Amino acid sequence: MTEQETTTVAKKNTLSAKVLIIIGIIVIGAAAVTYAFWPTSDKTAYFKAEIETFNYLKDEVTDRFENELAWAEMTKNKPTATTINASVMYNDPYSFGGYNEIEEIINQSSVTLHTETDMKKEQLLVDAEANIAGINFDDFRIYITDQVLLIDLPFLDDALQIESEDLSKLLYELDPYTFSEDEDYDFSRIFDLDNYPISEDDQQYLREKYGKFIYDELPDDAFSSEKDDVSVAGETIKAEKLTAHITEENVKDLLSEFFTEIQNDDRFKDIVKDYMKNSFIDEYEIDELLSEFDEGLEEAKDELDNINLPDGIKSTIWVKNDLIVQREFTFTAMDSFDSKGTLNIKGTHDFNKEQQVLDYEFAFDDEFTSGKMTINADLSFKDNEINDQVVLSVDDVKLAYEAHETINKNDREFARSVSFDDSFESGSIHWDGQSTYAKDEMSSDNQIYLEVDDLDGDIFNLSLDVDSKQIREVDTPNPDHIKDIGKMSELEIEEYIYFEAQDQFFNWYMENFGMPGF
Repeated sequence: MTEQETTTVAKKNTLSAKVLIIIGIIVIGAAAVTYAFWPTSDKTAYFKAEIETFNYLKDEVTDRFENELAWAEMTKNKPTATTINASVMYNDPYSFGGYNEIEEIINQSSVTLHTETDMKKEQLLVDAEANIAGINFDDFRIYITDQVLLIDLPFLDDALQIESEDLSKLLYELDPYTFSEDEDYDFSRIFDLDNYPISEDDQQYLREKYGKFIYDELPDDAFSSEKDDVSVAGETIKAEKLTAHITEENVKDLLSEFFTEIQNDDRFKDIVKDYMKNSFIDEYEIDELLSEFDEGLEEAKDELDNINLPDGIKSTIWVKNDLIVQREFTFTAMDSFDSKGTLNIKGTHDFNKEQQVLDYEFAFDDEFTSGKMTINADLSFKDNEINDQVVLSVDDVKLAYEAHETINKNDREFARSVSFDDSFESGSIHWDGQSTYAKDEMSSDNQIYLEVDDLDGDIFNLSLDVDSKQIREVDTPNPDHIKDIGKMSELEIEEYIYFEAQDQFFNWYMENFGMPGF
């Protein structure tokens, strides 16, 4: 095989892999479509238990952050203003009482960020200022709507403007190798988070079509049920044991039909294209990927014969009151040399009204290596107090999250931490503070600090004070002079930078800070 042929094959394989990854991202979770209209069967019972358990845990998280979620929902529908004041305290652990210039500059500095948003009218105003060791930097403003971007900088006489219809031309002028002149950019994406990166209509389409498709393609006789006793948290539970045994042939048939269905689905291809555009993949790569889309799917179908699952995929869940109380999942794969690799997942769920305990073990082994990872979660919400702990362990490495919080109506006090520990070093990030939520305003005080091995927790401390409130409307800026750079050619932009902006910046610097170097 020539070098050119090798490069071509490698390129095709890369494109195929990208296509399959994007497909996987888009359709993952599609099987969790509503089961209300599916006929009763062991298969239905299996999927129902999975969905009910997921929704139960989601509701528990929602209950913990009811005020925060309500505020986030309000900001989608009402204009709001938010001011964030940030400052840092840094104590150099290697400084022995002497003067430390970097430490002094950091500790005498602060940043204030003021934002105003109206998601309905598609308006965003950002006003930033900083105080660096007694020197003020202010009047940095950005205003954006669905049609225009306005940048107002203190060292320029004119505010810079770019209309959305001119952005593609401007980017093409600056970098014709990366950006297309015909690309359609729309600033409204910033304000439509519910439809990003996939629209709600497209999400619904994927759930309904491919969720039902996957459900229908899985054979009914792959699912079975029986009564069984299982021990969870030292208690014997009478449960329904539901088993899904998907054979190697089932897996190949499902994937083959799935790829064929996608190949014939023009709307799916449009969704893939929109997803890539919203993920800021450049136009050239999008065209290249889409041109190879069907070919990539055909190559993936050809590779199905290489799947070797001698025992298929087996998943067993034990269900009580529609919730999973225990789980086992296993499959063994073989390569072309008949080497085996096995993945086993075992877990238990102990759910009650005030506490949820989950214990999981993931084990992998083949002829040469083996490994194990455990996840233990103890989530408690009782008498308005939250005590959560989640620990992930891999060999000697432990990653832990802890939260201790008290909720009193609209007020919350919290202490959260993420810690890391292995046989050589340890450390943690702490986030302590309090927050208050009302109907039309909120505030929070936050302290974020580090603890590393034997060093004290005052090495680095970030303070964030947040105040937010509902407002009547966004304060629309109206600068005296505007330079519409979106309408300028590359030559005109260069002339503006070198003959106007550069001199204006130098004069501003001289007025505020004096001659450089003096």
